[in-house]
Amino acid sequence: VSGDAAAAFAARIQSVRFVPACAPSAEHAPNAGPPTLVSFAECALQQDAPVLWTSAPLLKREWTPPQPYWHALGLLHPPPAHAVLQHVHNIAQHAPDVWPFAELTVGSVYGAIWKYVSEHTARISPEIRSQLARMPLLPCGACVVSPQRVFSSCFGAFQPLLQPLSAVMLSPLPAEEVLRQMGVGEEPRLSDYMRLLQEVGREYDGVSLNPSERRSLLEILRQATEQRGFKPDANISILTEEGRTAKLRGAVVNDAPWLLRRLRRGAVCAVSPAIAPRTRERLG
Repeated sequence: VSGDAAAAFAARIQSVRFVPACAPSAEHAPNAGPPTLVSFAECALQQDAPVLWTSAPLLKREWTPPQPYWHALGLLHPPPAHAVLQHVHNIAQHAPDVWPFAELTVGSVYGAIWKYVSEHTARISPEIRSQLARMPLLPCGACVVSPQRVFSSCFGAFQPLLQPLSAVMLSPLPAEEVLRQMGVGEEPRLSDYMRLLQEVGREYDGVSLNPSERRSLLEILRQATEQRGFKPDANISILTEEGRTAKLRGAVVNDAPWLLRRLRRGAVCAVSPAIAPRTRERLG
């Protein structure tokens, strides 16, 4: 069979679902998902597993055709940016301290994702780049944070909600230019504080913050209110007496505890007494 005839045949069968594979799953390691039949055009290569195994089925090594036919068969190589984005979203549910994929370390997976970002800049649209900048991509100890929350210089008191670049557990680190393009800043500014204070309520909705997260939120709130140009925003979140977050517009100072005890539980959110008087004053 001539090369042209083989390529034409490959193009005709690229969408036929006869290829045995494992379905992508955020709960399973690569090649461990439920068995399924897929087409070549739906498959990713084993070599690309770290950047998309939860968003695309992986082609078994023994089924991998010669490289000259990859394009004709529609194989997902290099991986499309939207599949990598979905993969990042899928693995974000697994914190480093409960990482379930023993054969792939946290550092190796996120390192591979950053390698993809560095080598395939032209394949990543501005929209997808913007979404990636807001997603957990940089492992820092027991958490993974978004590039927009990592800074070259950052007070230790802001951790873990904001992180210094020195806390990132990747070796090697991505190039500085790549980090900057993805949202890593020099040092936190008022806009960074306000963005976090707006986002943290959604991220911790109905969940109690641990002690380090509470201290971090209190310090970021204090720093934000001390910045020139700060204006109270009803949509930012503050810390409550119960150690949770609440919108500023719905929070009250508990200066009449006997009255609050008469109200239905959850009717109002009392501001944490740990918020300094000056900070409360600046919040209005």
